[in-house]
Amino acid sequence: MTDANLYITPGGAAHVYTYSINSSGATWDGITYWTSTGSTFNSGTKAYLNTKYTGGYDVNKVRGVAAHEMGHALGLDHVSGCHLMNGFTTSRCGIYRPTADEINGINNKY
Repeated sequence: MTDANLYITPGGAAHVYTYSINSSGATWDGITYWTSTGSTFNSGTKAYLNTKYTGGYDVNKVRGVAAHEMGHALGLDHVSGCHLMNGFTTSRCGIYRPTADEINGINNKY
């Protein structure tokens, strides 16, 4: 497995903001909001970790939720099976970092 290649470039930037909140009425442990114009992301992507759930998780499970939301911020969608980008934390098979397929997806997008 190789690392994803991400580069910071000068000029226009799409910012990713991360937040930790306690939303007792929410049914999610993490969520990301972003907008796009065609295939271009606008600035202001926001990723949230909900401590209502993550407060009871072990460190690797929290890392998995955070990495999953960063995957969304970078443009990855949900998949099924034992992958970081599985939409259900309990169905990720303990995976807390990108799989080779997800790294390839990011490298292909960028």
